[in-house]
Amino acid sequence: MDLDLASNRLTSLAVSTYTDKAKDAVALNVTMTTLPDGAMYAAKTGLDVAKESLRVDIENGGHRKMGS
Repeated sequence: MDLDLASNRLTSLAVSTYTDKAKDAVALNVTMTTLPDGAMYAAKTGLDVAKESLRVDIENGGHRKMGS
């Protein structure tokens, strides 16, 4: 986990593990950011499964306040 100590907020996290054997690596990386009201959310998420040659990237954005 990475923290911004000045604002006391989580900025990113990374998880590395494996499925059956250590050579079957799986990695998850998440980048956090904040909305104008201070709410935090996962802006980018990446999942790598090396054994399967699989990469999934998710970008989360375009948030706007509901209602008027």
